[in-house]
Amino acid sequence: MRRAVAALALAAALALTACGGKVIDHQKAEAFIDQDLAGVDVAVTDVTCPAEIEIEAGADFECEVTIENGDRAVVQMRMVDQDGLVRPVSIESADQRNTAPGAGPTQPEADRAADAVPSESG
Repeated sequence: MRRAVAALALAAALALTACGGKVIDHQKAEAFIDQDLAGVDVAVTDVTCPAEIEIEAGADFECEVTIENGDRAVVQMRMVDQDGLVRPVSIESADQRNTAPGAGPTQPEADRAADAVPSESG
């Protein structure tokens, strides 16, 4: 899991919006996280982000990640602005989250952002 935190802390910016209304493109967000973790040799088997999240500066959303060895994690993403810029805020073990009440997320050491280009839904 520490490698996953490092990956999220070091990734470069990326555009993550879909066509249509101003919503986050969940497929781009999923691909962003998958590529990020692959950069530190973390074999991801599945990433799931919620669909139809409206862009709102300062709002957070969470994506679930499954690693090849079966470990699961939750990545918290934050929308930085109304243009769809997002950044990972934290990553934590989904299993720990479900079994250790009050266990807080692990904060990435570096602050990075990714453009989640808004889309026009309709």
